[in-house]
Amino acid sequence: MRFRTLVIWVVVLGFLAWAAYTIVAAGSSYLEAAGVVDQAVSDAVARRKAQLASGQSHEATRDFVANVRALIVRNGGTRGLALGPENVSVTEAAEGVRVAVEWSIPVTVYERVLFHLPLSITRLYPAT
Repeated sequence: MRFRTLVIWVVVLGFLAWAAYTIVAAGSSYLEAAGVVDQAVSDAVARRKAQLASGQSHEATRDFVANVRALIVRNGGTRGLALGPENVSVTEAAEGVRVAVEWSIPVTVYERVLFHLPLSITRLYPAT
C-alpha cells in the first residue's frame, strides 16, 4: 500500500468517526429531551390529579400548562440541555396536551463550531 492511499484511508476513517460521533451525540440529546418531556408531563399530571382530589379544580386546570413548561425548562437545564422558555411550547388541545420542544446542538471540529444541528420533539398527550 502506498503512503498516499494510507493517508486517504486515515482521513476518510477519521471523517466517518467524526460523523458517527455527531450522530450519537444528536441521538443522545434527542433521547434525553424526550425523557425530560415525558417526565415533566407525568409529574404535572400527578400534581393535577392531586389538586383535583383536594377540590382545587380551577387551579389544576389553570396551572397545568405552566407547570409542564416550567418542569421541562428546569429538568432540561439539570440534564445539560439548553432549553429556555422560548424553546418550549405547551398548548391544550381538544385531544389533550401538545408539547413541542426545539433546541440545537453544536457540531464542532477542534472546538470550533461549524454549525448548529436543529432538533425538535412534538408530542400529543391524551387528556386525563
